[in-house]
Amino acid sequence: MKPALRNAVRIPIPPMGSRPFGSWPVKNWSTAHLVARCVLLLGPLLTLFPAPGPTPVWAWVVGIVIGLAGARQPDGFAGLGVILLTVAVWVMAPGDDLPVNLLLSAAVLVLVHVCGILASYGPPEMRLGQELLTRWSLRGIALVAGSGLVFGLARIVGSAGPSSVGWGSGVGAAVLLLLTARAALVGPRSNN
Repeated sequence: MKPALRNAVRIPIPPMGSRPFGSWPVKNWSTAHLVARCVLLLGPLLTLFPAPGPTPVWAWVVGIVIGLAGARQPDGFAGLGVILLTVAVWVMAPGDDLPVNLLLSAAVLVLVHVCGILASYGPPEMRLGQELLTRWSLRGIALVAGSGLVFGLARIVGSAGPSSVGWGSGVGAAVLLLLTARAALVGPRSNN
């Protein structure tokens, strides 16, 4: 196309030697983005390891596909796929008890969630600030602690038998923990 015609129609033509759409210029990524994308790639598979009993082959294949999608586009729907995959594998697992391994899967789910949020901040070349990394790390730790609290309450309630008081206590404790974590991590808001 002639330069005069190209300028008249305003067709954006990338310069020679530029990267094609969809390529991953990993060498320019910040360390935080690179680590977050690696966790997004491996996270779905890591949630499957603690599951009781044998994990079906289809779950591993779906985990690989979800991991690739999450690492490619961290702000997409791959995070929801990780949760659905993990829940599906744990629901199909033999037995009705709550093994301690469930806490490990919950911790990996939180880690994948936090890494997905951090990888979504700005372009991958952008360096993430220490305050941002600290804030999201503390939020993740609070969520994992909350899942441990709810797990412990579920064990206590499960040994005493199902009751509405037990479930109400578990939900109440989880809500209280989340509100406390929000108040501690976000702090008071100004009216500016």
